[in-house]
Amino acid sequence: TLLHLSFNPIAWGGFVRVAFLVNFLDCYSERINSFERRGFVLPEGRFEPSASLAAKVDENNRFRRFYGDTIFFDLPEDIKRKAGSLCETLYRQCGECFSERLDEKTLHVTLHRLSSGNDISRISDEMFRSEIKLAGFTESDVFERTEINFQTNNIINSDDKSVVLSMKPKTESDYGKLLSLYGKADCVKVLPYPLTLHITLAYFNRNGFDEEVSGRLRRVVNILNEDPFDITLSTEELYYVKFTDMKSYYRIFPLVKNKSQKRVIRKSFTTEY
Repeated sequence: TLLHLSFNPIAWGGFVRVAFLVNFLDCYSERINSFERRGFVLPEGRFEPSASLAAKVDENNRFRRFYGDTIFFDLPEDIKRKAGSLCETLYRQCGECFSERLDEKTLHVTLHRLSSGNDISRISDEMFRSEIKLAGFTESDVFERTEINFQTNNIINSDDKSVVLSMKPKTESDYGKLLSLYGKADCVKVLPYPLTLHITLAYFNRNGFDEEVSGRLRRVVNILNEDPFDITLSTEELYYVKFTDMKSYYRIFPLVKNKSQKRVIRKSFTTEY
C-alpha cells in the first residue's frame, strides 16, 4: 500500500474525513499516472480555450483583476530558475499560444485553494474566516516542520486554461506527508474536486490558436518532458497567501512558525489590496 497516515484523526475531533482523504490519495495517484500515459493533449483542429479563462485573462491577453486566497509552497530559487527556463522556451517557441507571461519570482506550488473571484466583495467574508482559522492553526503548531520530495512528471494541458508542470511524491513516506498537510488544510475549506500539485507555467491565449501552432506546441512540450527533475518542498516555505491577479501574490504569514516567531501578526487580518 502507498498509504501511511501521519496524523491522528481522533485528536482532530473528527474534523478530518479519513475516507475522503484516502480517496484523494487514490485519485491523485491515478490522475498523475494518467498524465504519464497520455502526454500533452490538445483537441484536434483549432484550439479554443475554456470559457472560464475569461475570469482571469481579458481579450487582450492581459491578466484581469481576480481576487482570492490560497495556501501555497514558495519554491526554492533553483527550482524557480528551472521552471522559469521552461517558461522561456514555451514563450520563445510558441508565444502566440499564451497570454501575458507570469513572473518567475511568483512561481509556486498550491497545496490547497480557498476562495477566488472577480468581485472581492462576494468573497471577503469567507477570506476573513479562512485567515482567522489558519492563524489559529499556526499559533497551535498544527502544520509540522517537514520536507516532501517530488519528481516532476509531465507538462500538461490543464482543463484548456493553462499549461502546468505536474509533479508526484517520490516515496510512500512523501505521499503520507502530503496527505497529512492536505487534510489539515481541508479543515479550512472542503474542495469539490481532486487536487493535482503543479507549477503553472503559462495561461493560454484567450483567443485560441490554429492547428499548425497547436502541433508546434505539442512538439515543444514533448521535448521538454524528456528532462524531469526533483523538487523538495519545505513546510517552512508554506504560506497563507492572497492574490489580486494571476501574477500578483502577497504572502500574509507562514503556516509553520519560525523558531523566533511567538505569534502570528494579527494586523494581517486587515490587509488591503
